[in-house]
Formats: sequence, C-alpha cells, structure tokens
Amino acid sequence: MTSKIKILLDQVGTREEIAAACGVEPIAVYRWSRNGSIPSRHLAGVFRVASRNRTGITAEAIISAHDQAAQTETETTL
Repeated sequence: MTSKIKILLDQVGTREEIAAACGVEPIAVYRWSRNGSIPSRHLAGVFRVASRNRTGITAEAIISAHDQAAQTETETTL
C-alpha cells in the first residue's frame, strides 16, 4: 500500500530537490517515503520545494498528510 507521505513527496519534487532543501541526503527522503513519516524539522523544507515547484500543495496539506500517517500508525499498534 502506498502511503500518503510517498504520494505527497512524489508530487512535491524529486528526492534530490527535497533533500537539498532539507539538508539531508536523498536516501533520507526515500526512507521518509518508505516509512510514511517526515521528521518535523524537515516539514518546512518540503513546503519550500512544493512552493518553488508551484505544486499547489499547502503547508496544511503536508502537515495533514503527516498527521494522518502518524494516526494510522498509532491505530495499527493498538
């Protein structure tokens, strides 16, 4: 099953673009996608790339996708 985070990151930009904006290696962005979670300290970087690429993805949408992924993970562990 494809996570909302993976779909969102694919729409935002390339792994390389996101990694550069967040100060990490592209493998880190791959891991976020695979794990379905973006570390909170990198949410602003993801939003910068989304804005630069004029994707129409808002900060609210990024946070919402992240919160939904966290909630789904919590529900599956209960």
